[in-house]
Amino acid sequence: MYPLLDFSVCACEEEMVELAYQQFKQDFIDTPLYLANRLYIDPLQPPGRPNQKE
Repeated sequence: MYPLLDFSVCACEEEMVELAYQQFKQDFIDTPLYLANRLYIDPLQPPGRPNQKE
């Protein structure tokens, strides 16, 4: 289970957003994601349908 973010250490809303973004980036950008241990999902892939596939 993931720990809850502790916003009590933040002095302002900007610090809260930065703290939340750090966790998001670690979980969804920096960590490779595979479906069924085969298909790699690239979070940095440009929007749209590459090769006309969804």
